[in-house]
Amino acid sequence: MEAAVQNVVNELKASRDEEPIKSIQKYLTNNNYRSLVAFSLIFMFSLVFYLIYLLVDAFIDKEKHYELCVKSFERYEKRCRAKKAKQQEQQPNDLERLDDQQIKQHIDEMVGVEEADEQEKREALSRQTKLAFTEWSMRNLQISFIHSVLSSLWLIRIAIVRYEPLFGDLLFYVSWDTYLLVAFSSGYFLYDFYDIYANGYVRREWVVCAHHVIVLVSFSYHMCALQSVGYTCLALAMEFNSVFLHARKLLSFYMFGKRSLPYLVNCACNVTTFVLFRFGVLAYIYYGVYSDGHRVHWAYLVGLVTLVTLMAIINVFLFERVVKRDVLPLICGPKQSSSSHSSIKHKSKGKRKKSKKLADDELVHAATIDEKALIVDPQLLSSENLPIINNGQSNVVLVMVE
Repeated sequence: MEAAVQNVVNELKASRDEEPIKSIQKYLTNNNYRSLVAFSLIFMFSLVFYLIYLLVDAFIDKEKHYELCVKSFERYEKRCRAKKAKQQEQQPNDLERLDDQQIKQHIDEMVGVEEADEQEKREALSRQTKLAFTEWSMRNLQISFIHSVLSSLWLIRIAIVRYEPLFGDLLFYVSWDTYLLVAFSSGYFLYDFYDIYANGYVRREWVVCAHHVIVLVSFSYHMCALQSVGYTCLALAMEFNSVFLHARKLLSFYMFGKRSLPYLVNCACNVTTFVLFRFGVLAYIYYGVYSDGHRVHWAYLVGLVTLVTLMAIINVFLFERVVKRDVLPLICGPKQSSSSHSSIKHKSKGKRKKSKKLADDELVHAATIDEKALIVDPQLLSSENLPIINNGQSNVVLVMVE
């Protein structure tokens, strides 16, 4: 009696596990019909993400969002200026390498008032363009964060309900929840590609666009062929880490300091999930190539290995950047610049010693349009060559040697 009951229970479990596959095979038996369903679902979910964008745009405080974008852009400009100043300190003085023709060219460029006005207009236009890109990228990042959160919750549900049959055959096991998850993420990538194209940032974000195209081709093929849907869901487990990657930028955007508790917690989760759900998933996919490679065509296997290898290389560089920006500053603390200051002082002392050899009757007069005095090394001046010196605040500098 007990054996008969156990057989019935086993049959019910087997039928429950096979039900998703039979249902999909029932509805998607014809190849053309299967392709139509796959592309229709992808397009439908792309519209869903567009509706999500409209909801976010409707409920967000636009004025505050713009103010935060301006502050974020100003912090970016400050970092760029500091980096440029550091590079200029490390490089030798360009005035020593100027010849007569270059000096005349610089004089013509600096003296022309009209050209200066045009340069200011170009800089203002460039700044406005960069600010618009910052505002768009933050809005785009919010939609990406929503996709990562929803995909992660969906994957948790699949891991609870479909764990045994899914990992029993990652190559050919298909259920409606795994199938719809692939369509859901494909719809997001389609929407994101359109968002980049509609705002005119394809050339600037060409790497992201190339990634989206490759993913869309791969995911749509898996949906049409009903093959490797399990491995695709496994690859989407990287979205667990994407949650914290996007949250890192959002915390910085909303003025959370790098020493604040939310930022530190997110940093720890970011590094941990990066190792587990990116490197760990890639390692498992390589193992799947080894164990299930004989069950697929060799051309498909070569393409899959190539794409997985590219993803592994990208993730290595991404992890290096995460460690440099978040982990090392917490361990080592802020960088000390005493060595650079000492080297600069040493160079200035050497120049002062050389300048003492010049005649006492050689006078240097420097005048700028904003009437601010400049310290000019007499060694760099001669009666034949009139170099241009710019203190970073004025447009024209005239130098005369008597």
